Amino acid sequence: MDGARESRIGGGGGGGDGSVGVQNRQTLSVYLKLDESKRSPPTLDHVQYNVVSITICSAVLVSGLTVYVMTRPRPVYMVDFSCYLPPDHLKCPSTAFMAQSRLVGCFDDSALEFQRMILERSGLGEETYLPEAMIVFHQNLNGCC
Repeated sequence: MDGARESRIGGGGGGGDGSVGVQNRQTLSVYLKLDESKRSPPTLDHVQYNVVSITICSAVLVSGLTVYVMTRPRPVYMVDFSCYLPPDHLKCPSTAFMAQSRLVGCFDDSALEFQRMILERSGLGEETYLPEAMIVFHQNLNGCC
């Protein structure tokens, strides 16, 4: 009876001395040792390379976001608009305006030439509307000169 008790306690009911279990344990410990060597803690160089790669990735991300924000189109909101159309008697071509400026007599030739250059370069066309005060020719312009 003592032999039966030993075989039950001894492990596994095979009736042996348990050498198979010892071999399995030794093999497992060898595998664990090999696995530990692969999982060694990172060295200082490894940590330094991580810092460099994180810094480079962060710089690329920040510069990419900056370029995106600077080049994206701005939204334009047009709610409503209206244009004033003055009466036709306020339409004044540039030739009529220059003739009226000569008739006033307050401007010398250099001032008239300057006015002509401004009219040409400003983009005002021949159907430009002017205020009534600039169109009506006053006979008495003593305060101008």
